[in-house]
Amino acid sequence: MGCKVRQASKEARISLQELRDVQRSHLLSLRRAEEANKRRKLKARKRAAFVANPFKFSKSLFNKEKSGKLQSSIEEIQQYLRDTHSDHQREEPLGHCPKLEAETPPNTTLDTKESTFPEVKEVVRKVRAGSAPGANGIHAISQQIREAKVTSDLTVVWLDLANAYGSLPHQLIEEAMKQYYIPELIQGIMDEYFNGIQLRFAVGNRITSWQKLEKGIVTGCTISVVLFVMRMNLIINAAKRETRGPKTAFGMFLSANRGFMDDLTVSTKTHVQARWVLSALDEAATWARIKFKAKKSRSMVIKNGQTTKKFNFQVQGEDIPSIVDSPIKCLGKWYDASLNDANNIQRIKNQLQEGLKQIDQTGLPGKFKAWLFQHGLLPRLMWPLMLYEIATSTVEGLENKRSADTCVDG
Repeated sequence: MGCKVRQASKEARISLQELRDVQRSHLLSLRRAEEANKRRKLKARKRAAFVANPFKFSKSLFNKEKSGKLQSSIEEIQQYLRDTHSDHQREEPLGHCPKLEAETPPNTTLDTKESTFPEVKEVVRKVRAGSAPGANGIHAISQQIREAKVTSDLTVVWLDLANAYGSLPHQLIEEAMKQYYIPELIQGIMDEYFNGIQLRFAVGNRITSWQKLEKGIVTGCTISVVLFVMRMNLIINAAKRETRGPKTAFGMFLSANRGFMDDLTVSTKTHVQARWVLSALDEAATWARIKFKAKKSRSMVIKNGQTTKKFNFQVQGEDIPSIVDSPIKCLGKWYDASLNDANNIQRIKNQLQEGLKQIDQTGLPGKFKAWLFQHGLLPRLMWPLMLYEIATSTVEGLENKRSADTCVDG
């Protein structure tokens, strides 16, 4: 049409331009109608997905899971699984670890009878109440940092285990059960249980051959969690006599090393004490055939209220990076060289803004968006809000931001 308009005479050009404008207007209307129809269908699909399973919809909206396609051949996959789950040292005993001290024998023999209904009810009650023994490790570290900025020095080392669940030697499980006086009957049951586990995996439309589990524990197995904690206690207790932990402003000495599942944290007053603890943990972990990931571990030294990377730490012969160069996230909380929560508060603001944007882009009705905020976004914000020191004015600003977006959407 454009070519004909340029080649036409002046009289015909006006008519052709009018015809072109009409066609353009018609095409634009068709395009808008097509886009509107696509949006309606997309909204209908999202609404159906939300109604079918709102929690799954919320998880897919806020948790962007990584995806990809495995390009390896089935032979390469099976060789990797054999290398991962086989233990060439399975028949070799661990030997004696001088850092391990004998535990005090229990006064009462472990009751091997089946659990009674009242006992089960009591356990369920405690779980629902969220009760757990021990102090809150996150807030303990945060309190130590706050005090060190003002009154004293502090050294903290966060240690990361390599393949913590898959690399657990079964000999270490046997040692842990002996160390904690588990009855021989239970030990025998555990040995038979782990000796009989075989695994295979589905990779796309392919299935691997059966692989015997010679080391590691099974994810999702209830008893494996207890055995894993017993293993971690062996490693942690091997260093508990090296030194006392830092002293709080209230005159209490805290533990120098603590663990939560596969996360280990060493906290001492001086860097020398931290090296003592690291040396003991290094020796115990090497004896237990466990490896640390030095590159994913972090160290922090506070001298005169400021972080410094003057002091270097090592574990199993590798240097541990300092948080001065690279922050670390431990149990949901970020630690960096600033020793304050300014960056963390900004992360929360960005998370709120991005979450509200994601909710708005769903195109769902207002009541569904309100549900996504209440049960999807808000729980993800509550945990960091409890971890960090956030001023009331900042929290009010977050609330105003949420209210403003809700009013605009409404």
